[in-house]
Amino acid sequence: MRIGDVMEAAVSELQKEGVLLRFGDGEGFLPRTEASEELRPGQRLLVKVMSIDGKGRPIFSQKQVTETDRELFELQREAERMRRFLRERCISPPGMASRPREVPVEERLARWMAEAERTLERLRRRRSRFGLRG
Repeated sequence: MRIGDVMEAAVSELQKEGVLLRFGDGEGFLPRTEASEELRPGQRLLVKVMSIDGKGRPIFSQKQVTETDRELFELQREAERMRRFLRERCISPPGMASRPREVPVEERLARWMAEAERTLERLRRRRSRFGLRG
């Protein structure tokens, strides 16, 4: 984890000075001044790493997450879903349900490229709704 990284975290505990957040197998702190909304335990947030404290825990900001950060995070999440899909996908010929065959890399690549094109088109439409270019 580095300063500037954007990640999803869950509210673990509300404290007087801020909020304790859990992510993966770690935890960090979100100061009240960096929260952009009223928070409740269990709520999931998109946060940016602003600094690292003396114990190696991240200090987060919710306010400094930009729309570009959100779009990039969603694109990365979609790419991970596609990678997982390609790793787990196995096609069986009709009538051969008990013995799946390995899907050729060319076929997997073609599917991945088609899914990537659909994802990029959704992102372009979303960006155009917000008046962004690209």
